[in-house]
Amino acid sequence: MKILKYPHPSLTTPAAELDIDKLPLDFEVRIEDMRRLLRATKNGVALAANQVGLSWRVFIVRPDFAAANDVPEIMINPRLIGVPTLTDRQLEGCLSFPDTFVEVDRMSCIHAGYFDTERKWFSKNLSDFAARVFQHECEHLDGEVFIKHIDRTPRWKIIEKMRKMKGI
Repeated sequence: MKILKYPHPSLTTPAAELDIDKLPLDFEVRIEDMRRLLRATKNGVALAANQVGLSWRVFIVRPDFAAANDVPEIMINPRLIGVPTLTDRQLEGCLSFPDTFVEVDRMSCIHAGYFDTERKWFSKNLSDFAARVFQHECEHLDGEVFIKHIDRTPRWKIIEKMRKMKGI
């Protein structure tokens, strides 16, 4: 298992919701592989399943981030609930776009919903960096990438850079 780089098709394909009562047989093994990959990154905070080629609506976060924000390390079938309007622009990066950082407008406070591994549904308000991470990972699971938030010219420069890195 490895972290896929853009323009891999898995990154632009929406992930499938999981049946919370019947998780895949290899769920725990694959999640542990994802944790290992995330730990090995220099600055990664979270990792969506489709960033490693799994079409599961799941993402994981680093243990220190989970503890600081009172969220589980594994979020299953995450969803934004409601659409707040306050936004904040900040520099953002992505493990699937190495050495690429762009300013992205995101909602600064959100209402998030997700299942944990005990199959319990949570509905929680998140703000600031936690809200930003949740939105970024949900976009991955929706088959979208963070460069969609920037103007066409800089977006195409990033796409060309990524294609050159992949040898396309």
